[in-house]
Amino acid sequence: MAKKQQEVVEREVLLTDATKLVISSFLNDDGEPFINLRKFYKKKSDDKWMPDRQGLVFRGKKGKKVIKTMIACYQNMEEEAVPLPPREEKKGKGKSKKSQDDED
Repeated sequence: MAKKQQEVVEREVLLTDATKLVISSFLNDDGEPFINLRKFYKKKSDDKWMPDRQGLVFRGKKGKKVIKTMIACYQNMEEEAVPLPPREEKKGKGKSKKSQDDED
């Protein structure tokens, strides 16, 4: 992939006080458009926003299809969503198997 040019932030969505989703776009040197969906976190030490490893980059046409699909899913979510069962608590939470065996 060719080098990317200046990235333009299209939208930011605050997820929590310390995390947000940034939707941006850019063109590579070949003029091909890309869409970047990236999670950011706020550093505790200086309140600076930093990019997380979680994110997706799509070429323009594929990205447009993915985003349209995501919007359609969101709009239908309340009607078609299936509740997940509650998570089961793991036994020995917080301790490795080896440390549990040592205590026995």
